[in-house]
Amino acid sequence: METLDFNAEAVLFFRQSGKRKNYPLTIRRFGRACEAILFAAEELSPMVLKGCTMEVGDHHIKGNEIFELYQSSEFPLKKLR
Repeated sequence: METLDFNAEAVLFFRQSGKRKNYPLTIRRFGRACEAILFAAEELSPMVLKGCTMEVGDHHIKGNEIFELYQSSEFPLKKLR
């Protein structure tokens, strides 16, 4: 993956049940990608995180990759985990 701009706008797509299609899709916009990553890693359950997608510009980032960004040394925000 190319270097991600943590300050770029981001959109997070997820379902509260994870991958089940009968739950509504939640779309949440963030002013900065790092805020979306922090929300996904700290507020979503592991099952929901696994099924979510984040869009940052032309990049589509899946749940496991979102958590890897959260754990990276480049992540600019203070973490709870």
